[in-house]
Amino acid sequence: MRRLPLISDVEIWNEANSPTYWPQENGPETYAALLARCYDVLHARPGPTNVISSTASRHDPAGFVFALGVSYRLSGRSRPLFDTFGHNPYPENSAEAPWVLHPDSDVLAEGDYETLMNVLQTSFTGTAQPLPGQRGVGIWYVEDGFQTVAPPEKRRFYRGRENDPHAVPAVASGAAGGAGDVDQATQLRDAVPLAYCQPAVTGFLNFGLLDEDRLGGWQAGLLWRDGTRKPSYDTFKAVVAEVRRKDTDCSKVRGAPKG
Repeated sequence: MRRLPLISDVEIWNEANSPTYWPQENGPETYAALLARCYDVLHARPGPTNVISSTASRHDPAGFVFALGVSYRLSGRSRPLFDTFGHNPYPENSAEAPWVLHPDSDVLAEGDYETLMNVLQTSFTGTAQPLPGQRGVGIWYVEDGFQTVAPPEKRRFYRGRENDPHAVPAVASGAAGGAGDVDQATQLRDAVPLAYCQPAVTGFLNFGLLDEDRLGGWQAGLLWRDGTRKPSYDTFKAVVAEVRRKDTDCSKVRGAPKG
């Protein structure tokens, strides 16, 4: 941040509840200590700073956050751990609608907003950590996205074999009038307004912009690997403009909190 002073948003690690990124033997206790250290160091610098935590929708994020709260309480810390609660609310697969609930699993996807809020309230109520929706603290959906299938004319820009059996077309062939078609455009058209209508959510980021060329990687971008726009690009652009204008009627958004 000394070299790049325009940066003010800093995510601490990535998906700390995932064994892919955070060794489980370190656990939430060590992550709480890391958050605390980073919060203090970053807030000692001049200028605005937004310290962002990070959890994944899988790997029991609720249990991880509960344990994070216990560690925080036991530490006796009198300052917060984060300014923004960062969460990657991926669905169980790219064809699953953003508003789907997961009461029988440990997944906390976008549709499980009320469960996530209950977890945060249980973990941090009565501590120095403000809850999302209080004192400027919010929830950012730092990563979300829906993998697409490369059409034949774009296949030469990719390599390997697709490993996601649930990848969807950017725009379904029957999207003009076909009920039940699942595609990236529809998923984004549902996901962005849903995030907007969740009161404590203040950010939504599609991951990413440009597809990886390796089909075993991630292809939820808005651009094909050759840099051209997917047909879903304009849908995403339009729905972002809609929520920025505050034109979204949350009473008509499926899965949005009531009241």
